[in-house]
Amino acid sequence: MLINSRHLVMGASLAPYLNHLPRRKALPTLFFMYDENWDLTMADATRRRAAGQEPAFSLGVYFAVWLASTTMGAFIGPVLGDISRWVVDMAFPAVCFM
Repeated sequence: MLINSRHLVMGASLAPYLNHLPRRKALPTLFFMYDENWDLTMADATRRRAAGQEPAFSLGVYFAVWLASTTMGAFIGPVLGDISRWVVDMAFPAVCFM
């Protein structure tokens, strides 16, 4: 439940930047949101808004980050194998619940 509530807060903070998008584009955008692309997209939107660029939110940046990280995960994941041998499998829950 805590992980899902985090996504609700992240989506709410991203909502003002999505006002220019129709609902049929905004909802799938929120569906593909995760921590890293939210963070990089918010940084990009803040930079673009400070530079006077409107709309500040860029779908291109958002999905480029999503595609790049998903592709890296697809290639790196099999190389790492079973990450529980390094006890890295506990890193995500430990970070989320701190």
